[in-house]
Amino acid sequence: KVYDQAAQVFDFSIDHNSCIGIEIFEYKHYLVGDMLAVVLTTKYRTCAVTIPKYYIYVINGKTGRKVNLDEILEYKNINKDDFNEKVKNGIINSYYSSFDDSKDYDYLIDENLKTYENDTNKKFFIYDNGNINLLISITIHPVEIEEIFKIITIE
Repeated sequence: KVYDQAAQVFDFSIDHNSCIGIEIFEYKHYLVGDMLAVVLTTKYRTCAVTIPKYYIYVINGKTGRKVNLDEILEYKNINKDDFNEKVKNGIINSYYSSFDDSKDYDYLIDENLKTYENDTNKKFFIYDNGNINLLISITIHPVEIEEIFKIITIE
């Protein structure tokens, strides 16, 4: 399905001599214990910017079942409250390090934290070294509601 979508965008850009297209298509996988994480990344190019889109799957290699974040925290013996505090700090640091004018929009950090807290389908994967990586949605311009996705690493 992901390949089909990428092919459609590519075909559209060729057929219409468009600046819209696929810039990169990557596949990576990580294995930690019985957990297999597969991360597919496409970068769609518009006329102005490149927008990454992530497809993340974490599967228990023994059972073949999809793994959720709570199971990973339990597997790694990580306290959920401590983890959430690290995520909060990661979102704040990521926000400030990414946008020059971010201090003008401090209130957006609270909205971004609520978005993470309310997300019932958190996207994550584990590197081979055991660090947990979260795909976080960050709103960057309140007027246009521009949203980007960043991966933050929680050690």
